[in-house]
Amino acid sequence: MTGETQALVIHYDEDGKLQFQKTYSLIPSSKDFDGLSENESINSVMAIDPTGDYGFLYTGRNDTPRLSYHFTQDGYCIEVSYDSNNNITGIEKTMLENG
Repeated sequence: MTGETQALVIHYDEDGKLQFQKTYSLIPSSKDFDGLSENESINSVMAIDPTGDYGFLYTGRNDTPRLSYHFTQDGYCIEVSYDSNNNITGIEKTMLENG
């Protein structure tokens, strides 16, 4: 669910059991990510969205996907993937379903 300044993300497992929920601050626009390109550092992403979900940096594990998530006021989830040196390998934009 998204509001004007925050998004609530709820994760369920394959059996429909609630795993966790988290509130994220919304950044102004998905267009903020348009200037990023592959091989740029994660620092470029953090400059755009310092409060994004960079959970892979803090898991202490090497087998988790190297992805960050960012939610925008214009209704998108931005998923950024990284290599082992924390350089961008891809960026995906997905329109959020509000419900």
